[in-house]
Amino acid sequence: MKLKIAICDDSAEELQKIHDHTKEYAQEHTLDVHINSYSHPDALLLASDQNAFDLYILDIIMPMISGIEVGKHLRKQNPESQIIYVTSSSEYAVNAFAIGAAHYLIKPFSKASFAEAMDRAIKNIKRNERIEFSIR
Repeated sequence: MKLKIAICDDSAEELQKIHDHTKEYAQEHTLDVHINSYSHPDALLLASDQNAFDLYILDIIMPMISGIEVGKHLRKQNPESQIIYVTSSSEYAVNAFAIGAAHYLIKPFSKASFAEAMDRAIKNIKRNERIEFSIR
């Protein structure tokens, strides 16, 4: 079964970095993943209305709607999905964990801290949904 991951960041450069880190993590851990990237939270919300993702990696400070509000909406849709916040500010951490975020990373982050966040989210997904990921 494929692990469905959605990434949302309004910075094209940051979006690409997070996508690359996610792809590299999946390859290193032999996870079969499908990654969708979104540069605007509205596009992510529209996509998630049609098809829920297992893991969301979200920026917080974005145009029109914050990543915290996006997370609240996603949590209502699918309480089992995991959320990792990747942001430039530490001031939203309490709000992020109040909605059940798996992890909170401050930009710029290291490869090791990103891997730690992914490890936690993947562990939660496996525990919550009992998904067995196929090895490539």
